[in-house]
Amino acid sequence: MEDHKSVIIFDLTTFSIALDEHFGAKIVDFGFSMFLPQKYPEACKLARESNVYTLGVIMFEMLCGRLASDDMYTKESEAGLVDVARKCFLNGTLMEIIDPSMRDENNLVITKGPNQDSIKAFVDIAYLCVAETQDKRPTMEVVVIELEKALSFQELLKS
Repeated sequence: MEDHKSVIIFDLTTFSIALDEHFGAKIVDFGFSMFLPQKYPEACKLARESNVYTLGVIMFEMLCGRLASDDMYTKESEAGLVDVARKCFLNGTLMEIIDPSMRDENNLVITKGPNQDSIKAFVDIAYLCVAETQDKRPTMEVVVIELEKALSFQELLKS
């Protein structure tokens, strides 16, 4: 739409994302979304930063193999997975909450080769996405660059 260039998806979750026949991710539920007029730059800034935070939550859900609101995390912190992941990241213990199948040497082999670099790049950008204040969160352009870097490390494993 010409006069609406940004959108905030207030309830984007892993359940809102599906894969197409080529395994491309597609948002399938825009439930509580709002298009923002192009002429309000502060609203567009809010949209970008809110969507970056949400993406960070989804990235941690992917890493941990659990929803952000899983009882495992809410027992430790009212904020759930994000707060637990922040603490673990800062303490250097994040691998403890990553899905065991990703730690298993028979699966992704993240403990050897370039795959470790891929996971580290993914974790680093996920952590930045959920920074406590919006001004510390990266732009979506930076997120894409960092995810492409993580993918390039993973592709080294294939070659």
